[in-house]
Amino acid sequence: MSDQLALIDFSPACVVPEPDELRDLARLDGVHDPLFRLLTANPRRPNLLAECADIRQLLTDGYTAKDICDATGLNSPALKRRLGMERLIPELRDLYEKGGATNAVLEAC
Repeated sequence: MSDQLALIDFSPACVVPEPDELRDLARLDGVHDPLFRLLTANPRRPNLLAECADIRQLLTDGYTAKDICDATGLNSPALKRRLGMERLIPELRDLYEKGGATNAVLEAC
């Protein structure tokens, strides 16, 4: 009984914050917006173009590839594949943004 009571007493602390609240908390803690987006991206359905832009921004802002890999859990080859999206031809980029090409197609190019 006491274990159940303890869970009930602390259940409000287990409420997951809304995405905007998480972003605001991350900003208060000094987490850079591109890093926050990489950390909160859906790993099952990543947006490779958005991740590429965020990684490029972090590199431009002085983060190293190792810093980004350590923070996000991406390995070095995955990071390089994301950055490879910068070389896509505009037609393929547009097709991807409209849902006509998959992540596998982009990574194969």
